[in-house]
Amino acid sequence: MNTNIAQSGTMLDPKPSEPDARRWYQKVLFGDWGLRAGWGLLLYFALIFLSQAIVDGIPHWYGKHHPAFGAALQHAENASRDLQNRQPGGVLISHGKPIAVVLLLLWIMSKIERRPYAAYGWGSRHRARDFAVGFLCGLVLLSLLVGVLWAAHLLVFDGILLSGPQALLYGVKWLLAFCLVGLSEEFLTRGYFQYTLARGFAGLIPKRVAHRYGIGFTVAAILLAIDFGAGHSSHSTESMIGLVAGGLVGLLFSYSLWRSGSLWWAIGAHASWDWAQSFL
Repeated sequence: MNTNIAQSGTMLDPKPSEPDARRWYQKVLFGDWGLRAGWGLLLYFALIFLSQAIVDGIPHWYGKHHPAFGAALQHAENASRDLQNRQPGGVLISHGKPIAVVLLLLWIMSKIERRPYAAYGWGSRHRARDFAVGFLCGLVLLSLLVGVLWAAHLLVFDGILLSGPQALLYGVKWLLAFCLVGLSEEFLTRGYFQYTLARGFAGLIPKRVAHRYGIGFTVAAILLAIDFGAGHSSHSTESMIGLVAGGLVGLLFSYSLWRSGSLWWAIGAHASWDWAQSFL
């Protein structure tokens, strides 16, 4: 695939129009690349707010009238918030709802903006291959880190808590959970935001400037990488080095999006790093 996504048609599908042929309100709403980025982001945030109200509001309303369901819902929410005793089921709950909503909203935005669903990071080809390569890269990199720490006597293996079928089952559960984590965090932090911010910044650059979409993509990637790194500050054990590393990883994931046209390499690497760090 062409490394210049702006020209490949996957991340951006320019539809130039003649300014003189458009009415004033069309000029306000639409630019050279369809619906302007500002309006798209505003609509996207509004849909997120509305969907969150529906997804959270309806179950709680139903729970008030059906105590058994309400108790089960409260138990599930407590499990997803318990970071110290987090279990695979809690992770699936905490990340399952947002990714289901986001994927639905991406489909809605693709219809509104008349773009292929693949434009927002889903990709149209080689998804399984990119995911597998990314997963392997994350696994190898985390293993190298652990090996270096062990060789430097900064890490000690003092025993194994689980073994046999029990360990295998536990590992599979966490693998599924962290695949969902990678899927949700990549589409939440990049996906539509990366695509729309990139064309928004590109639209601010004069048309005579070469590679203006590449410049817009880079600016968007840097901003989202800062946000991605800062988002890890909620972890009580995170250090400044960890926050900087998170930001740099965010840049790497955005670069993989630029190179491949999809988020699947980043999803695989994200999932395997978390899985290896937490289980393996």
